[in-house]
Amino acid sequence: MQPDSPYCTKASEITWQQDTPSSVEFDDSYWSQGDPTLEKQWVFPGQHQLPSRAQEADLVVLLELGFGFGHNFLQTVTLWETSGTTAQLHYIAVERSPPTLAALQRVHALTGTTAGKRLLAIYPLGLRAWHVVWFTDKIRLTLIFEDAQTALPKLDAKVDVFYLDGFKPSQNPELFNQFIFEGMRRLAQPGASASTYSVAGVVKQGLRAAGFKIEKRQGWGRKRELLFAEAPGNWRGQRLRRPSVQIIGAGIAGQSLAGSLNRFNIQPIILADPSHPGASSQPALNIYPQLSLQRDRQSEFSIAGCYFALHNQKGVQHRPLRWRSATPAKLQRMQRLCQLFPDDYLEQVGRDVIYHQAGIWQSLALAGLRDANVCQMIPSEGQMQLCNAAGHPLSKADVTMLAAGAGMHSLTSLALKNVRGQSIRIQSKQALPEFLTGDINITHLGGQNFLVGSTYELGSNDPQTRLVDTDRLMADLAQTLNHRDFTLTAPHAGIRTTFSDRVIGAGLLPAHTISTAMMAKPNAHLSGPAPACYALMGLGSHGATHAPLAAEAIVSALCGAPSPLPRDLTHLTRLDRF
Repeated sequence: MQPDSPYCTKASEITWQQDTPSSVEFDDSYWSQGDPTLEKQWVFPGQHQLPSRAQEADLVVLLELGFGFGHNFLQTVTLWETSGTTAQLHYIAVERSPPTLAALQRVHALTGTTAGKRLLAIYPLGLRAWHVVWFTDKIRLTLIFEDAQTALPKLDAKVDVFYLDGFKPSQNPELFNQFIFEGMRRLAQPGASASTYSVAGVVKQGLRAAGFKIEKRQGWGRKRELLFAEAPGNWRGQRLRRPSVQIIGAGIAGQSLAGSLNRFNIQPIILADPSHPGASSQPALNIYPQLSLQRDRQSEFSIAGCYFALHNQKGVQHRPLRWRSATPAKLQRMQRLCQLFPDDYLEQVGRDVIYHQAGIWQSLALAGLRDANVCQMIPSEGQMQLCNAAGHPLSKADVTMLAAGAGMHSLTSLALKNVRGQSIRIQSKQALPEFLTGDINITHLGGQNFLVGSTYELGSNDPQTRLVDTDRLMADLAQTLNHRDFTLTAPHAGIRTTFSDRVIGAGLLPAHTISTAMMAKPNAHLSGPAPACYALMGLGSHGATHAPLAAEAIVSALCGAPSPLPRDLTHLTRLDRF
């Protein structure tokens, strides 16, 4: 891997004094000698009355600057879990130079706690990205591997509590400076609190200048004092919005939206046309990042989306993916990509390339699913009523989410391109590659069953399988395997859609883009503002990779939770960009 890769963080260089780590760059230890548990608990979660705040809120948002080895997070998790609260904790942590997984294992492997093991299991590789995971059913962790000076302006959150836990200010001016303090103030709720071990003048003066009221409190151990700060105003617990929701579509997009809504304790109504030839009719879909030789926003979204899908989406099996191609130009490109990423993310093995962070998505049965063909949308008393072709009501809700794949042509006026694809299911008694992509895709479905694909036809909306495509796929597979010892069991065809810029669309749907054929007739009575409509559409070839994170962003915005995306990536996928 190139040492100056634009995709990778600079891992913290650490020296060890017995089991206490110190940063070479900052010439400072991560904590005092011995077990840091009590020290961290006192200075950070112990200062903010978190259990009582949780009783007065639906969610509490906590921002930590300086994640380090995750001790503050683990102590907060323990406090949250033992408090008996039903509130959500949205824990956002920023770390420019994260320790390696091996370093974390050295510290946490001996503790044996459930939370510690969970942290090791989900700890991301050292990529400059936003890594979002539901750590428990009530705690969402957003781990941002990026400099705080660039990360804070991208945050879309209202913060209740700050942990300021960087290395000593004299060695770490990138974290303890007025720009950071002003950024904290911008994000702070009225009455938000902050704590830090440092009582250095630059910290006291900087927080005060940013508008915080500061006080010294009793410190821990050899540090006699700590600093506590509060933003102006009276603190009030944040409340989640939980409207009634109906979803049109039950494929990748619909299932992703339903999963995110469920995490916020919303049980949606889901309507889907069983005859719809969506891409989700395929028995399985691949999850792996879509990467570029030049770091760009699409690659950033794909890296974040892949992590989120692998760690949060139901029906996903984490499995390394092997890439193989006989085309020299494609192989050279992949070899260059491998130089930009760590080997445990993207690794060249001979003439193959391994995506270690990859998986397989298989559709699951959805609770609340109804077979129905939605033909009309009627605004009524602040809600949207959905009707069939005969005008009979199907459902009614405060919020409507459109996620119908190729069916979005009839729901919106936004310009989508169709891409028809066909795959085949086969049986083979001989061993086949279990998870392969490149010139051909092979996915092991279990037993002797494999999925092989797929064809690509831009502009077609033909949902029928074709013998010529089946024969082509059978021939391509025989050429790849150098034998024909397999049998066809079933072909599959599906239509996926994409926008002209090949970026997905996610968010609030502009009212003027809803199809006029779908909306109520002009004489229909509409009182008050039009009911909100969101859409997740144009997923293209990596829908299973990107849809879950995009859905989480939509639902977070709907409910009033922090965005799991930086502002520039939310801007990237907005539906009013055309």
